[in-house]
Amino acid sequence: MAKGMNGTERRMQILTILKNADGPVTGRTLAKAVGVARQIVVGDVALLRSSGAPIMSSARGYALEVYSTGNERRCLTCRLNPVTVEQLQEELDAVVDNGGAITGVSIHSKVYGLVRVKLVLRSRRDVRLHLQKLEKSQTPLLSTLTAGLHTLTVETQNPEEMEDIIAGLKESGLLVEKE
Repeated sequence: MAKGMNGTERRMQILTILKNADGPVTGRTLAKAVGVARQIVVGDVALLRSSGAPIMSSARGYALEVYSTGNERRCLTCRLNPVTVEQLQEELDAVVDNGGAITGVSIHSKVYGLVRVKLVLRSRRDVRLHLQKLEKSQTPLLSTLTAGLHTLTVETQNPEEMEDIIAGLKESGLLVEKE
């Protein structure tokens, strides 16, 4: 960190790092880059979010929601049947293996209404880490609330990748076709 960098300058530097990153950046890496403790970065990220910066947290660090420069964005309705981690992995792998990024999942519960969760899953490694986090925390899958029905927000670089994802999900019987 340059001497005399104030909080505002530091937060702008954090945003610049996130904008230029190819993926999530850990709090430790950001702290080292701007010369402060990781806990200061956590506070800076909170301030940036409160001012409207689209920063997401994932198991691998912080990322801008828009870091996936996808040209195609679709909400794909899927159903896990049965609702298992293995089915979820098959679904998520079908997306990332075909060039997609999963940026969110949502359900519509009769009790809770619309529930949205932001995600940053761009590779099999991201999927594996996400599933390990679920398993370690013993958190039930979100779609258990809706008998497996959920919607993935998927981004791709081009329409061909999106079509490949849709075909893969159809082939595995996970995509809910609109009537």
